[in-house]
This record gives sequence, structure tokens and C-alpha cells, in this order.
Amino acid sequence: MDFFEKIGTKVSNAGQEVIKKTKDVQDARKIKTEIERLEGEIENNYLELGKLWYKTNGEVPGEPMQTLCSSISDAQNQIEELKKQL
Repeated sequence: MDFFEKIGTKVSNAGQEVIKKTKDVQDARKIKTEIERLEGEIENNYLELGKLWYKTNGEVPGEPMQTLCSSISDAQNQIEELKKQL
């Protein structure tokens, strides 16, 4: 019987180890998912912040923003022209 008890103990220990590793992987996946969600939230906030800044300062931007504001205005004008062609 001692032989079967040892095998049973080894199988039980191995099962417990698999359960622990599975839980660790699940916990890590949950953390990674939350990180991805928060990073997406940050990106959306950056986007909204940029839109808000452009609405309030786009007409008279400072030197560093002039190129970007001009590019945005040009693209908006091109879009309007293309929409007229539809």
C-alpha cells in the first residue's frame, strides 16, 4: 500500500501545482486586461484633450503647434471638398 500512497500523494501534489499555476496565469491575464483597458482610456483622453485644445486654440496656436493645426485644417478642408463630390 505504501507504493500507492506515494503515487497518490505525487498525483495530488501535481494537481495542486497545476491548479496554482492556472490561477497564477488567470490572475496575470486579468491584470494585463486591466492595464490594456487603462491604456485605452488614456489614449482616448489624449485624443479628447487634443480635440478640445484644437477647438479652443486652433485659430492662433503657438509655434510648436502651428504645423499640426495647419495639417488638421488642411485635412478638414480636403474632407469637405471630397464630401461635396459624393
